[in-house]
Amino acid sequence: MSDCCIIKKTAMEFTCPRTGSKGSPVKKQLVYLKVQGKYQYLIDGNQTYRFCNDPDCEVVYFGDGGSLILKEHLTEQAGLKEFGKSSDFPVCHCFNFRKSDIQSEIDKLGDSTIPARISSYVKQKLCACEITNPSGQCCLGFVNKVVKAAKSKK
Repeated sequence: MSDCCIIKKTAMEFTCPRTGSKGSPVKKQLVYLKVQGKYQYLIDGNQTYRFCNDPDCEVVYFGDGGSLILKEHLTEQAGLKEFGKSSDFPVCHCFNFRKSDIQSEIDKLGDSTIPARISSYVKQKLCACEITNPSGQCCLGFVNKVVKAAKSKK
Protein backbone atom coordinates (compact mmCIF):
# COMPACT_ATOMS: atom_id res chain seq x y z
CA MET A 1 0.00 0.00 0.00
CA SER A 2 1.25 3.42 -0.89
CA ASP A 3 1.62 5.94 1.91
CA CYS A 4 0.13 8.72 -0.22
CA CYS A 5 -3.21 8.39 1.57
CA ILE A 6 -1.83 8.23 5.09
CA ILE A 7 -2.41 11.45 6.94
CA LYS A 8 0.44 12.16 9.34
CA LYS A 9 -0.47 14.24 12.35
CA THR A 10 1.35 17.52 12.53
CA ALA A 11 3.21 18.62 15.64
CA MET A 12 0.17 20.71 16.63
CA GLU A 13 -2.35 17.84 16.37
CA PHE A 14 -0.97 15.03 18.51
CA THR A 15 -1.78 14.73 22.20
CA CYS A 16 -0.73 12.62 25.16
CA PRO A 17 -2.39 9.25 24.62
CA ARG A 18 -3.10 8.87 28.35
CA THR A 19 -4.59 12.27 29.21
CA GLY A 20 -5.36 13.99 25.92
CA SER A 21 -3.10 16.87 27.00
CA LYS A 22 -1.75 18.86 24.08
CA GLY A 23 1.54 19.34 25.92
CA SER A 24 4.31 21.60 24.80
CA PRO A 25 6.91 20.98 22.10
CA VAL A 26 10.43 20.07 23.22
CA LYS A 27 13.70 19.68 21.40
CA LYS A 28 14.72 16.12 20.64
CA GLN A 29 18.10 16.91 22.19
CA LEU A 30 16.33 17.58 25.50
CA VAL A 31 14.58 14.21 25.41
CA TYR A 32 17.91 12.42 24.87
CA LEU A 33 19.55 14.42 27.68
CA LYS A 34 16.79 13.68 30.20
CA VAL A 35 16.31 9.96 29.50
CA GLN A 36 18.56 7.41 31.21
CA GLY A 37 20.94 5.72 28.80
CA LYS A 38 19.36 2.30 29.32
CA TYR A 39 15.98 3.70 28.15
CA GLN A 40 17.15 5.77 25.19
CA TYR A 41 16.09 2.95 22.87
CA LEU A 42 12.52 4.18 23.55
CA ILE A 43 13.28 7.45 21.75
CA ASP A 44 12.48 7.39 18.06
CA GLY A 45 14.74 9.91 16.32
CA ASN A 46 12.15 10.29 13.54
CA GLN A 47 9.41 11.51 15.87
CA THR A 48 8.58 14.97 17.13
CA TYR A 49 8.18 15.12 20.93
CA ARG A 50 6.04 17.03 23.40
CA PHE A 51 6.16 17.35 27.19
CA CYS A 52 2.96 16.23 28.95
CA ASN A 53 2.04 19.11 31.27
CA ASP A 54 -0.41 17.05 33.34
CA PRO A 55 1.20 16.52 36.78
CA ASP A 56 -0.99 13.44 37.39
CA CYS A 57 0.23 11.65 34.26
CA GLU A 58 3.23 9.28 34.33
CA VAL A 59 4.04 10.22 30.73
CA VAL A 60 6.72 12.89 30.47
CA TYR A 61 7.34 12.91 26.71
CA PHE A 62 5.16 11.60 23.91
CA GLY A 63 6.03 11.37 20.25
CA ASP A 64 3.88 11.96 17.21
CA GLY A 65 4.37 8.29 16.27
CA GLY A 66 3.29 6.88 19.63
CA SER A 67 6.60 6.80 21.50
CA LEU A 68 6.17 7.29 25.27
CA ILE A 69 8.77 8.29 27.85
CA LEU A 70 7.62 7.85 31.46
CA LYS A 71 8.80 9.44 34.71
CA GLU A 72 10.71 6.26 35.60
CA HIS A 73 12.81 6.62 32.43
CA LEU A 74 14.28 10.01 33.38
CA THR A 75 17.72 10.75 34.79
CA GLU A 76 16.11 13.05 37.41
CA GLN A 77 12.67 14.10 38.57
CA ALA A 78 10.71 16.51 36.43
CA GLY A 79 9.68 19.09 39.03
CA LEU A 80 6.40 19.97 37.30
CA LYS A 81 5.39 16.31 37.54
CA GLU A 82 6.16 16.14 41.28
CA PHE A 83 4.40 19.28 42.54
CA GLY A 84 2.04 18.27 45.33
CA LYS A 85 3.27 14.67 45.33
CA SER A 86 6.82 14.78 46.64
CA SER A 87 8.32 16.56 49.62
CA ASP A 88 11.33 17.71 47.59
CA PHE A 89 11.94 18.04 43.87
CA PRO A 90 13.83 20.23 41.39
CA VAL A 91 12.19 23.58 40.69
CA CYS A 92 14.95 25.09 38.53
CA HIS A 93 17.05 22.69 36.50
CA CYS A 94 19.39 25.38 35.13
CA PHE A 95 20.61 26.55 38.53
CA ASN A 96 19.88 23.47 40.63
CA PHE A 97 17.29 24.94 42.98
CA ARG A 98 14.97 22.52 44.75
CA LYS A 99 11.72 22.94 46.65
CA SER A 100 13.72 22.42 49.87
CA ASP A 101 15.86 25.49 49.02
CA ILE A 102 12.72 27.61 48.73
CA GLN A 103 11.25 26.17 51.92
CA SER A 104 14.49 26.77 53.82
CA GLU A 105 14.57 30.45 52.82
CA ILE A 106 10.92 30.93 53.71
CA ASP A 107 11.47 29.29 57.10
CA LYS A 108 14.44 31.58 57.82
CA LEU A 109 13.46 34.83 56.07
CA GLY A 110 9.70 34.63 55.55
CA ASP A 111 10.19 34.84 51.79
CA SER A 112 12.36 33.40 49.03
CA THR A 113 15.02 35.22 47.03
CA ILE A 114 15.22 32.38 44.51
CA PRO A 115 12.80 33.82 41.90
CA ALA A 116 14.72 37.13 41.86
CA ARG A 117 18.04 35.31 41.61
CA ILE A 118 16.80 33.21 38.69
CA SER A 119 15.47 36.38 36.98
CA SER A 120 18.89 37.94 37.36
CA TYR A 121 20.58 34.88 35.85
CA VAL A 122 18.10 34.87 32.96
CA LYS A 123 18.85 38.55 32.25
CA GLN A 124 22.54 37.64 32.16
CA LYS A 125 21.66 34.94 29.59
CA LEU A 126 23.00 32.18 31.84
CA CYS A 127 20.01 29.85 31.56
CA ALA A 128 19.57 26.93 29.19
CA CYS A 129 15.94 26.00 29.88
CA GLU A 130 15.40 24.49 26.45
CA ILE A 131 17.87 21.69 27.29
CA THR A 132 17.92 21.56 31.10
CA ASN A 133 14.27 21.93 32.15
CA PRO A 134 12.32 18.75 31.31
CA SER A 135 9.48 20.93 29.96
CA GLY A 136 11.89 22.81 27.70
CA GLN A 137 10.49 26.10 29.02
CA CYS A 138 11.50 28.74 31.55
CA CYS A 139 10.90 27.64 35.14
CA LEU A 140 10.07 31.04 36.67
CA GLY A 141 6.30 30.60 36.60
CA PHE A 142 6.63 27.21 38.26
CA VAL A 143 9.15 28.54 40.82
CA ASN A 144 6.75 31.33 41.76
CA LYS A 145 3.93 28.78 42.12
CA VAL A 146 6.09 26.70 44.49
CA VAL A 147 7.04 29.81 46.50
CA LYS A 148 3.37 30.82 46.81
CA ALA A 149 2.38 27.31 47.95
CA ALA A 150 5.24 27.14 50.46
CA LYS A 151 4.35 30.54 51.91
CA SER A 152 0.69 29.59 52.26
CA LYS A 153 1.66 26.52 54.32
CA LYS A 154 3.74 28.54 56.75
